[in-house]
Amino acid sequence: MLSGIPINLIMKKSYFKNQDGQTLVVIFMLMVIALTIGVALASRYIKTLHVLTETDNSARALAVAEAAVEHILLLPISTLEDYAQNGTCTTDCYLEITSADGQVVSATIELSKLGNSTDPFVIDLATDSTYQINLVGYPDNQDVSVCWNTVDMSVTTIFIHGTTGGYSADAYSYNPTTTSHSDNNFDIAAPSFGYANCFTINSQTDPAMLRIKAYYEEGPAVIVPSSGNALPTQGILIESTGKAGAAEKKVVVIITDPILPQIFDYALYQKSTTQPLSN
Repeated sequence: MLSGIPINLIMKKSYFKNQDGQTLVVIFMLMVIALTIGVALASRYIKTLHVLTETDNSARALAVAEAAVEHILLLPISTLEDYAQNGTCTTDCYLEITSADGQVVSATIELSKLGNSTDPFVIDLATDSTYQINLVGYPDNQDVSVCWNTVDMSVTTIFIHGTTGGYSADAYSYNPTTTSHSDNNFDIAAPSFGYANCFTINSQTDPAMLRIKAYYEEGPAVIVPSSGNALPTQGILIESTGKAGAAEKKVVVIITDPILPQIFDYALYQKSTTQPLSN
């Protein structure tokens, strides 16, 4: 006995105090673990929600951009050419839509002319289709060059000139300067204008068009007008930018003049009314 208090009673009180302290520690640790798990789950949920929101906004931005293009394609070509030439497209080049959930999405269109410049005109050549260059209005007896850098790409061109009832077609076929296809009897291009391969065509009188196609390999090519001369307009470039929330999507459409069908390149042409067909 200590001061009248039994020793076993003092030990029991100390035991209970230790038990209370351990319980508090366990509870605190459980709270920390629960808080950590809760924060992790909340963060994951927020990230997932953000991704879903951005995906939805991207889809809406693309949809409104396409809708704006479809809207402006209803206008006459002459109107679009005027807009592209003078930059006067205002209300026709802007579309705003309010979705069912109240979100406002919009699209802005920019119009510009392709070609209509003294700068080189870049095109993409393919082996299964023909690219047509408009030359109506290009000066008579001026050179126009076709250039490319793609190592294994050969290029064939049909140059059409003349007027209704008197058109002529001249064929040009060129291999690159370093070619593995010398057995095709194509001519060999030459370096020029900073490009590895070029050949030049004289516009003669009343130039109409160039029809260009790649062989063996696809790649970009450049149409280079003679110094001081501009290529005619090659079409209208429509660039539609849709916006929804923080998302932006761009749709690009090119309007060109009507072109000759693909089979035109495989027709037979008689060069003379008195001589038989020849290679």
